[in-house]
Order: sequence, then C-alpha cells, then structure tokens
Amino acid sequence: NLGDPTTALANGVKITFCFVDVVYFGPAGDKKTWPRGYWECNGDFQGLAAKWGDSYHQSTPLQELDITDVADGTYYLTHTADPDNHWLEANEANNFAWVKLRLFTQGGNRKVQILGDSGCAADPAICDAGGNP
Repeated sequence: NLGDPTTALANGVKITFCFVDVVYFGPAGDKKTWPRGYWECNGDFQGLAAKWGDSYHQSTPLQELDITDVADGTYYLTHTADPDNHWLEANEANNFAWVKLRLFTQGGNRKVQILGDSGCAADPAICDAGGNP
C-alpha cells in the first residue's frame, strides 16, 4: 500500500515443486552458449541454469495471492525468492523483485494495471516476462 509501504495487506507463499529450466531469457540465437542444465522434475537435482527461468500456469495451486478484501488503489507487490536460503545461488543479491500496480474495479470485475517494476526489461527472468498464459 502506498500510504504505508511497511503494512502488508495480503501475504502468500509461492510453492515451487519443479525447479527446472523451462524458459530461455538469454540473447537471441545464443542458446547454445547458455544450455539447459536442469530438466527433470522428479529428480533430486533441480535448479536453474544461467539465462533460464521456470514457469507455472496461473491455475497451479499455491501460486495465487488472495486480494478479495483489498480496496481499489495503488500498491506494490513484492517477492523475495529463497528467503530461507535453501538454494545455492551464483548471485544472492537479486532475490527481491517488485511490481507497482493499480487495483481497480471495472464492470464488477477486479482489474490490475501494471505501473512499474524492479527491472524486468533488463532481465526478464526476474519477473517472468515470457511467462504464464
């Protein structure tokens, strides 16, 4: 909430059940330089290779955030990846992302308008710019 950015109006936990290379975000035509390294959901060895991201369909359980009772307004949606440090990462400093959005009601339906973000254009894998249908 822009009025008090320290107050959470809704909280959620995104559950990862298959952490593998699904979507390539590297330079076009350079996929051989940045090959997939993780491709087996049922294996014990999961992760994301450089320039790769995972993706989940919007209907996958535990990927949602209930905002039913949140009033129309302008808000920040923030996300911290791996807050308990379960995954070995090449760069621990890029685990936080945000999206500034306007939540409003139109014709009885809730709508979201994206107003800004923490840098998805520079690194689309941060915000899944190629992502969910």
